[in-house]
This record gives sequence, structure tokens and C-alpha cells, in this order.
Amino acid sequence: MASANYYSIKVTPTVLAGAADADDVIFNPTKIPGAAPTLGGATRLLNVNVVYYDDYEGALDLYFFENDTNDLGTLGSAISMSDFRLKQNKLLGVMSIGAVSSGAVGDMIGARAKTNTSANMILQAASGSSDIFVAGVAQGGHTFTADGIDLTFSFRS
Repeated sequence: MASANYYSIKVTPTVLAGAADADDVIFNPTKIPGAAPTLGGATRLLNVNVVYYDDYEGALDLYFFENDTNDLGTLGSAISMSDFRLKQNKLLGVMSIGAVSSGAVGDMIGARAKTNTSANMILQAASGSSDIFVAGVAQGGHTFTADGIDLTFSFRS
């Protein structure tokens, strides 16, 4: 049996610079470069760590795609992707990163962090690519800055 390879990739998506309500798109498909170990290959997403430098305490929904042909929607508005465009992007999976309450583990006064350690999701890159794409939807109202979120994805191939 071949040994497993573990690796992590950090991504800073371009986030809505402004106010968002619950269920608003805050970043559109963002490349996770080299997520799959080979062109057109698959990888297992083990966990996702999120750091909110803007002290966001709400949940975050993540949408994983094979490609970034279309946006999930207009930043600061609800998801508006049509079924046709969803099929073009090839949705691979979804997950929610839970909220971080004041005073709870992950509340770092001026920032907050949360890790989803039970992702266990297989992600397949498009033929000729090793990249996967992720988009985010806020589950609480907040004012964000363009570089206020870091995502670290841990994989096993």
C-alpha cells in the first residue's frame, strides 16, 4: 500500500469590502492552487481552518467547484447562480464552518478562528488542472474587508 501524503494550502480570497447580511455571497469562486496531486486528479479534504481578521462571529458556508466559470452571485447579495451555470461550474460539495461566539474557543478578541476537522470530502480537479475552487456565503450580518479572511485547507492524497 502506498503511503499517504498530507499537505495544506492557504488561500486569501478577495472578500466583499463592505456590509453583508445573512445568506449573502462574500467571495466568489477562488482558486485553491494545486489542491489535487495530479492533473485531473482527486484529493481528500480533511479539514478547513478559517481566520476572520474582521472579528466575524457567524457561520460561513463554503461551496467547492471543479472550475470557476461563473460566480456564485453578486457580492453582498444572495446566491443567484442559475442551474445551468451551477452545472458549468460542477459543484463538488458544500460545508458549513460553525460560528465562533464571544468568549468561546477561537475568539481572539480582534479576530476569530474556527476549524472544521470533519470535512472528509473527495474533491476532483478538472481534466488538465490540479486546482479546485471555493466560494463563501456569510450566515450572519457583518462588515468585511477585502483581505479579512484566510482559509487553510488540509488534504490527503
